[in-house]
Amino acid sequence: MIRLVKSSDGQIAVDDTGKKPGRGLYICHAAACMETALKGSRLEQAAGVKIDSDVLSALKSRGEKAEHES
Repeated sequence: MIRLVKSSDGQIAVDDTGKKPGRGLYICHAAACMETALKGSRLEQAAGVKIDSDVLSALKSRGEKAEHES
C-alpha cells in the first residue's frame, strides 16, 4: 500500500515511512487501483483538498512501474 498523508496545513504528501503525522489515505500498488484513484478527482475528493501536481505525477509513475513489474 502507498500511504498519502494530509498534514495539518492541508498539504498532501507521499509517506514512504508510514510514520508522518496527519490523516492517512491509502492506495494499493496495483496499476488498476492507481488508475481508479487518479481517475477524475476521486483522490482529491477523498482528501478534501486539491493535490499538488508533483504528488499526482509521483503516484502515476508508481502505477506505471507496478504495471511493468506485473
